[in-house]
Amino acid sequence: MTASPLCVACGVERHAIAIEPVTARYEIRSDECPKCKTVVRLVNARRAATGKRKLAETRGIGASKPTDWSEKEISQLIEMAGQKIPVREIAKLLGRHVGSVRRKAWPLGLIVDWMVH
Repeated sequence: MTASPLCVACGVERHAIAIEPVTARYEIRSDECPKCKTVVRLVNARRAATGKRKLAETRGIGASKPTDWSEKEISQLIEMAGQKIPVREIAKLLGRHVGSVRRKAWPLGLIVDWMVH
């Protein structure tokens, strides 16, 4: 959060009294001096939500901790890899990300050329 501006007349820190969205990218912030009651309105760029949680929300996936692989999932992965099913299809069938499937397949010695695509 940004620091409140100081009142030029009093030297006292102003307090935010309103924040009004103008467009998707800008907002007007109104700050009032508690001593002399003057109001200053500033146009600010709205802060974009960042981080893993926001990225996950925009992509429609949860930002939760990855789940461990069950023995059943590992055996399904081995079976599908033996049938040369593309990694994207394996990921979809197992309900996991493509990168997760590749990371699990690597130590099992299942990485082959057809899984790269």
